[in-house]
Amino acid sequence: SRYLAQINVNKASAAEIQEAVDLSSEEAEAIVKYRAANGEFKSVEEMGKVPGLDAKKIADRKDRILLR
Repeated sequence: SRYLAQINVNKASAAEIQEAVDLSSEEAEAIVKYRAANGEFKSVEEMGKVPGLDAKKIADRKDRILLR
C-alpha cells in the first residue's frame, strides 16, 4: 500500500491530509477548516464532528492519524 505514512492532522495542510489519510480534497479541506475554527483535535474521535466527514472512514484510517 502507498498509504504507510502517518500525518499530524493538527499541523498538516489539506493536501498533506488528503494524501496520507486518503480522503477527498473536500474532506481534507473540511478538517483544516474545522481545526481553524475549533482548535487542535484532542482525539481521532473528535474528527467525527467535522461536517461532511464520515466518522467510520476516519475510524478505519486512525492508524494513519497523529495528533501531535
